[in-house]
Amino acid sequence: MSLPKNNTIIAALHNGDRDLFARLYDHYSSAPYRNIYKLLPHTAEAEDILQTVFLTLWEKRALLTHEQSVAGWLFTTSFYLSMAAVKRKRNQYSKQEMFMVHNNGD
Repeated sequence: MSLPKNNTIIAALHNGDRDLFARLYDHYSSAPYRNIYKLLPHTAEAEDILQTVFLTLWEKRALLTHEQSVAGWLFTTSFYLSMAAVKRKRNQYSKQEMFMVHNNGD
């Protein structure tokens, strides 16, 4: 099933069209998921981020403009959320390493 044009999608999202939102998820979810998984190759973590991307789209749908591409918004949001998760993981590992060095040096 094909989707309507971007302007129609954004208008439908502004109106809270849950059916169209479900169709958007079915149509677009695999591409952002693949990109997320490239950065975070753990299925559960990638799925969590993907859900957050679509939840954020729904929560911020009123802020979308007709000039924005929904597909582009999904890609950009998934990238930034993935990079934030990568950064959190890196910081977590750095703190664990510092804790281990500190405790082993006593």
